[in-house]
Amino acid sequence: MDDFCCEEIDRFTSISTPRLAERDSFSGNGSCAFAGRGKYAPLFPGCYSNFKLDSFGFPPRTENNEQFVALSEVFRNQEIPVPQIIGVDLNQGFILVEDFGDRLFFDAYKTHPTMRDLCLKLAIDNLIRLQTVRSDHIDVYSVERFNTEIDIFNEWALRRLLKTSSRPLEKIQTSLVQATQDQPQTTIHRDYHSRNLLLRPNNQLGVIDFQDALVGPVSYDLASLIYDCYVDLPEKIVTKTIDTFCRENGSDDGEFTRALELTAIQRSLKAVGLFIRLHLDQARNSHLIHIDRVLKRIAHLSNKHRELKAFSSWIGNDIRSQTNLAIRKNIS
Repeated sequence: MDDFCCEEIDRFTSISTPRLAERDSFSGNGSCAFAGRGKYAPLFPGCYSNFKLDSFGFPPRTENNEQFVALSEVFRNQEIPVPQIIGVDLNQGFILVEDFGDRLFFDAYKTHPTMRDLCLKLAIDNLIRLQTVRSDHIDVYSVERFNTEIDIFNEWALRRLLKTSSRPLEKIQTSLVQATQDQPQTTIHRDYHSRNLLLRPNNQLGVIDFQDALVGPVSYDLASLIYDCYVDLPEKIVTKTIDTFCRENGSDDGEFTRALELTAIQRSLKAVGLFIRLHLDQARNSHLIHIDRVLKRIAHLSNKHRELKAFSSWIGNDIRSQTNLAIRKNIS
């Protein structure tokens, strides 16, 4: 780790709070980092791994630190449980925030069904509240952005990895994007899943990685939660959670479920494209193990809708098998 970077972090944290205790340097996802043991410890927004070691430089040339700071205030003022910001140096990309611990939903799900159920209840209760947030700091999730996200799958999965035609996807892309527009539009987190939701002390919810929030389709965050790229929830739990959400926000179950599933397909295609881009462009293989799960789920959800059955067969058979083979060849 760069000595200058470490010195700058030490200076920043000593100014921001004298209560930060002993620090140990380590290598993490960012260019520079240290672990803080004390009441407060810094957090790198968007960091998914080893959340306990949560101090990272956040490069201002590539990351929207101003939005993170602004949305932290917006959400905390409206009782969304995001970390309190203790200190900020936007010029260098350092943000010191309240330590929410390391009890990710991803890990809590594995402990016991009752803990999983508690997590989902906390997440749904907060999601209903999140959707009432209004702020000029939160932009609209545009049609262009939705199309660009599907194009990530086209470019990285189909063209670069598999070198195959994207025609079957092109036939349904317009209808997938339109489904996101035919829903009520609310504030959405955009990555509301088991690696961005935590259990704080006394089993309180914590929410991180919120800086990309937008105004978008009402089903989007629920799709992130129950069709999580990193875990498989039992079908009966998925159905129960949908029912709970619809009851809480007054949606019609039948119409909402269709919109939810189409939105989940769009989001899952984007995720697979991003995972493959990490592999091909940055030689990061950490997300490859999740790709088959997500492709299988896309096929399953698509098969529920008559107009997507041909696409379901293509993605679930041709693309899924070709992707698994290509990944094995690339990492062997």
